[in-house]
Amino acid sequence: MYVTIDEFGQFDVHEGKAELKDMQEWVGGYVEHLDGPHGLDVWIDEEGKLKGKPINWKVTEWMEGRLMPGDVIVGRVVVSALNEKRLAQFRDEFDDGIMMVAL
Repeated sequence: MYVTIDEFGQFDVHEGKAELKDMQEWVGGYVEHLDGPHGLDVWIDEEGKLKGKPINWKVTEWMEGRLMPGDVIVGRVVVSALNEKRLAQFRDEFDDGIMMVAL
């Protein structure tokens, strides 16, 4: 299972394993890995800022303390985890704590 989050903070849950080609298609470029909270894997477009993609405020807020000061996440994001329990915790935290709209 994995979660995709668009530029507006809306997310969708997908069954199965996130394949590299799927992640690249979703983020719109080569993926870069970031360590997310709770041992989650966060995948972003490695050149998103150079491409002028919009700031993803919801993910930036969620990643607070894990980014360099003043840094932001841009564009679409994929969140995955080896442990589906951690991914379920993420969904609850992200939905409740950040008041995001689920698709």
